[in-house]
Amino acid sequence: MSSHSLEESEKSANVRGFRTLDSSPSEMGMSKKTLEKLENQLTVEDIMRLQDVLMPPGLKAFVPVNRKAFIDRLVTALGCGAEEEYGDLFDRIDVTRDGFVDWDKVTTFMLLGHYEKEERVKTSVVPQWGDIVYLPSHHKEPIQSIVHLTNSHRYLSISKDGWMSVWGENLKLQKTLRVATDSVRLRDLWVTSMIFMANVNKIAVAFTSKEICFYDPNSKEEFSWQYKLHGLCHILICMHYWYNPEDGNEAILTFGDVSGEVNAICFTSALISLFERPVTSTEEQETTVAISWLELLRGTHKCCFTLNHKGHSKEWVRQVSYFSNLEAFISCATTDINTIVLGWKEKGTTTLKVTAFHVTEGVNAFDYHPGLNLIASAAADHHIYLWNPYLKSRPTGILRGHQASVLTVQFSISRKQLFSFSKDKILRIWDMHHQLCVQRLAGIFPKPLEFQTILYFNELLGHLFTTFNSQLTLLEMKQEVGNCLTSHEKPVTCVLYNSHFKQVISSDVGSTVIIWMIETGQKLKQFTRCHGNSEITTMALNDTETRLFTASVDGTVKIWDFNGHCHHKLNAGMDQAAEISQILILKRSILILGWESKITVFRMDTLTELLVQPSKWKGKAQHHNDILCAAFLPPQTLATGSYDGEIVIWNNNSENASSRFHPCLNQTLQLRSGKLSAYYIIFLVSCRSITSRTELGHQVHFSIQSWLIYLSLLNLIFLPSPHSDQQQDSQTQGNVSTGSSGSPLFSADDEDNKYSYVITRMFFLENRRNTLTTGGANLVTCGASGVVRFWNSFKCQLLSEFDAHADALSIVMAVDKKNSFLITGDVNGCIKIWNIEDYCLNYSDVVMTQLPPMVAAIQPHSDCVNHLETCTQDGQLLILSAAADCSLVLSYISGSIIGVFGQDEHWRIGKCSPPPVIKLPPKEEKTPNQKPKRSKVCPSVTIDDASLMEEDIDSNSRVDIWQTTVLGKTFRESRIQRRPRPQLCTWEKVQSPIGTFSSLHMEDLEKIIDLTKPDFLQNPHKYFDGKTEEDYNEKQIFPTAPETLKVAFDEKSLFPKELLDREKKINLLHKEDLNVIKAKANGDGPRLKARQLQEIAPENKLGKR
Repeated sequence: MSSHSLEESEKSANVRGFRTLDSSPSEMGMSKKTLEKLENQLTVEDIMRLQDVLMPPGLKAFVPVNRKAFIDRLVTALGCGAEEEYGDLFDRIDVTRDGFVDWDKVTTFMLLGHYEKEERVKTSVVPQWGDIVYLPSHHKEPIQSIVHLTNSHRYLSISKDGWMSVWGENLKLQKTLRVATDSVRLRDLWVTSMIFMANVNKIAVAFTSKEICFYDPNSKEEFSWQYKLHGLCHILICMHYWYNPEDGNEAILTFGDVSGEVNAICFTSALISLFERPVTSTEEQETTVAISWLELLRGTHKCCFTLNHKGHSKEWVRQVSYFSNLEAFISCATTDINTIVLGWKEKGTTTLKVTAFHVTEGVNAFDYHPGLNLIASAAADHHIYLWNPYLKSRPTGILRGHQASVLTVQFSISRKQLFSFSKDKILRIWDMHHQLCVQRLAGIFPKPLEFQTILYFNELLGHLFTTFNSQLTLLEMKQEVGNCLTSHEKPVTCVLYNSHFKQVISSDVGSTVIIWMIETGQKLKQFTRCHGNSEITTMALNDTETRLFTASVDGTVKIWDFNGHCHHKLNAGMDQAAEISQILILKRSILILGWESKITVFRMDTLTELLVQPSKWKGKAQHHNDILCAAFLPPQTLATGSYDGEIVIWNNNSENASSRFHPCLNQTLQLRSGKLSAYYIIFLVSCRSITSRTELGHQVHFSIQSWLIYLSLLNLIFLPSPHSDQQQDSQTQGNVSTGSSGSPLFSADDEDNKYSYVITRMFFLENRRNTLTTGGANLVTCGASGVVRFWNSFKCQLLSEFDAHADALSIVMAVDKKNSFLITGDVNGCIKIWNIEDYCLNYSDVVMTQLPPMVAAIQPHSDCVNHLETCTQDGQLLILSAAADCSLVLSYISGSIIGVFGQDEHWRIGKCSPPPVIKLPPKEEKTPNQKPKRSKVCPSVTIDDASLMEEDIDSNSRVDIWQTTVLGKTFRESRIQRRPRPQLCTWEKVQSPIGTFSSLHMEDLEKIIDLTKPDFLQNPHKYFDGKTEEDYNEKQIFPTAPETLKVAFDEKSLFPKELLDREKKINLLHKEDLNVIKAKANGDGPRLKARQLQEIAPENKLGKR
């Protein structure tokens, strides 16, 4: 019978009246299919309609609804699904059976459902393994234990005869040691178990001589024990160690023996000393301390106490463990009665309350998953039983599939998977959510007839060790390809490219910064806890790319070099938390934005100390919401975008605002009083309304004077006198008002429109040189609703807007240096590449909605794209994308993915063109049934705009001062005829960016100027009395040692005796050699030998006596 048919027959089986967990998904899948179908089909629009159902119009708070109202309103609002489905949805949301649901219950239900779905997807991933590796070792007897030293990243394996192998982090054998005890000869030595005590950095080894020895793995001398616990009643065969990670003094050492007894030593001051030293110990016994088990039972040692139970009826205890969340000791034995015993700790007593589970033929091993609260037991009857620790009557389920006795099991905590290994050398991996076998590994292990095995899985490193007597094998789990392959341990927030070092820099929410090689994707450096535990939100590089700026939610910005040294700390948040979204580094200042409506600035000349306080921005605050991003256009144009979609253009030199504009048209203008009169506001509004009513989008152009005369004839306004600008006509205000200097440019009609224009990124298209004359776009912004907008900052005009990601709530973007490509990324991990080289180059009265040509659309991430960056390597334009799925991806501009930083296989960026990518067709601008959109003219309002009231300015008739003025012609000729500046000799370009001194900045040495000697060197007689150093030394009388020493010094208490004896012998030999050399020089060699013989002769006589 095949394995497939066998598993199918097992799914229909039901042993002992228990429900088999293999059949649970098929049984429950059909019943839940219809229930989950409705909620899985809900889109974002459906959820918004659901929100409207729970908050009727006219109310500002959510109201609870009963079952009938919930069904009726959802059927009407969504228009799909049956009433029974909505009724089932209501029942699952109302778990407390209150009879009503509100918005909080609905959102909680939806979030928990998505969380469970993500967990199911994570646990359903089948692990991918490399080829099995047979690790060479010097073991001749069966291996008894394998432990991982977390502090040094080494593995230890010990065999029955006491040989211990030490494996390095690269899984290469470093050395082999022999553990021993003075109570047993080496040939009679038998090791039963070994554990690692991480909090005190010690190894405990149990022997058949009824003793436990404690060793220091970092000892440079002979590997000898420091503590020895002897006099145990029975032979130990298994041990387990636990310590409190929050308090290292609290620890428990548990062991089971051949008589069915479980004992535990509870340490209360483990970091100070495991056991108390005896009072009668001598100097020779100071390094080793022997403790009797009877002393611990009597309570002689105050730093620990013992617990025990005898729940296994004199059967061998195969495994024992302590779990802190249960506060219980779990042990197992190969017996039908009391197979699994739980010993519960109780305060005030040394005895344990015992509960037992019974399994026919016994259990070989077990493991416990704290998150699932399940005990998995490897039974001898070929099954794996799952138990609830608080339900001892029957197991909660049975995993079937093994055809031989299950020898060992171990949980993968994060994956919620179970590893099991049977006697027929088959490894199975079980998905604990569906409780099905997702992987079966067979035929790859050694094939001894009789063997003793150990299964050890290091979840952090993905190493799975199995032993077959003295043979040690390794299966290494591969990193998941595709969406599951990660570059950081936590979501990546920002990525930068350093063209000077040809390196990629990335940061994550765990305050970690990693530097990568762009040529291979290999990790070079990693800096952890750059801002403690605070998230790094953004980064930036200075113009020389030798300093890295990192910003955190703690409100600070740190300036680093690439050796990890922090030079300055900018207190941007003024000792308060701040959500910094961008760092803009200019020539003489550093601008920090994100958490308030004003610009925080630091001057370069103030960076003289470690902690730097912000300077004052000269201009007044123009934004009325948080500034999220900024862009700079040389020589002095600065643009800032805020959360409400408003854009302000600044003069970076004077730090004053010159204009403000907004993409919204259906809102009221509010301008500064004294700068523009209310009549001009009415003129702009009338202009917009009349031009929007023209048929077929044709625009009617009038001069400002013509519009004023036209409006005055209609009695809408009167022409003011030159001195009546500050007067306001109460009859003409209506919906338009002149605000103060602190009033917003636009006031939204409702909250939805107010926050649908959020600007997350903005870039100046610096490569477009002639936008001042052509009127084309030189500024691009993106943000909420997936919309990208192109602007002309000189005319403050919106030229184009299109939906780059129609279904996305928010997007980010990047533009290459040549302004040829625009890259956008959304919250779903999708990235689109647009060709904007010929897009929006000329001015147009109608706001364009046509999409630029799309090069490619890819999805390299499974979660939100947080940052995008472009770079050039070997003539190839590349895209760097950082996302919340913890991955950092490198792609070609054509859309093909090169790889994920941190992957095993190193890539090599080819010089040839990448493989072609299927280009998605651009989205249609209109549908056949869609009405033509109205042309949009974005009203721009400049702050100093009173001159527009007097005359009409034609943008096409601008004066070229370089050709029409004498000063312009002279200056231009001098610039052309001027010689190029002399430059220093530069080093030739190094082919490889990696080297010992590649990160150093090479400059010519400066000339050393002769320094004038100080006066005390030129005229020493003015400062010194002429006495020599010997004269001062003769007068100095130092105190003797008895006068200064308060306590007698004993070298024996500081240095070992062997070291002092060795030093004494060396001094004597050195003294004899000196005497011989002196004697030879003086010709007294024979006399010296005779004198030495005379000195040795009495000693020999005394020795004979």
